[in-house]
Amino acid sequence: MDPLADTAVVIPARNEAAAIGDVVRSVRALGAARVIVVDDASTDTTAAEARMAGAEVIRSGGRGYGWACHAGAAASDGPPIVAFIDGDGSFDPRDLGSLARLVREGVDLAVGTRAPLVAMPAHQRLGNGITLALLRALYGLCLRDIAPLRAVRAEALVRLEMRPTRYAWLVEMLAKAARRQLRIAALPVQYGPRVGGVSKVSGSPRGSLLAGIDFVGALFLYRRW
Repeated sequence: MDPLADTAVVIPARNEAAAIGDVVRSVRALGAARVIVVDDASTDTTAAEARMAGAEVIRSGGRGYGWACHAGAAASDGPPIVAFIDGDGSFDPRDLGSLARLVREGVDLAVGTRAPLVAMPAHQRLGNGITLALLRALYGLCLRDIAPLRAVRAEALVRLEMRPTRYAWLVEMLAKAARRQLRIAALPVQYGPRVGGVSKVSGSPRGSLLAGIDFVGALFLYRRW
């Protein structure tokens, strides 16, 4: 069985033309049941590159990472596992196979923790640390990373009632999974510099600030969810 034969892979992407083709081809080589690239208002050839590489391409319903993930999740019906990977080439798609295997073996949500976090700028590592401390204090969830690389049981994802947001998607999923007492597992994965383009979060002080505000807001909002 191919590592991702029962998995729909969602790839949110904005202006990732330099990397998206290779990411899609790598995911397809792992036998993914579906590869869905969500074009988040790109102004370059991201959508065209993704199509040429063999992905299904849809457009996000709004602007932002969470909106793109939400659109991809909504379109991912069929396979019993849904996985998410960034389109910038910073993750090794083969690690998705390991996360999908954890779900196949009984975990509800598997997250790939970046270790070491050397490819992150200092301010992103600081924000990551604050968010993780709040997750531990408010939800009893102990993780080493917010972890954008993840695989989730499709049925469990429906139960989380995820909302389209700007940046809060990652934290919302973790907070709600903790509140639903889902089985969560973490696995160290490879992480390196992006292939091209500019990060929408760490690439600018404004992006980092907005992401931090969204993360903290989500953590307090879902404390009683």
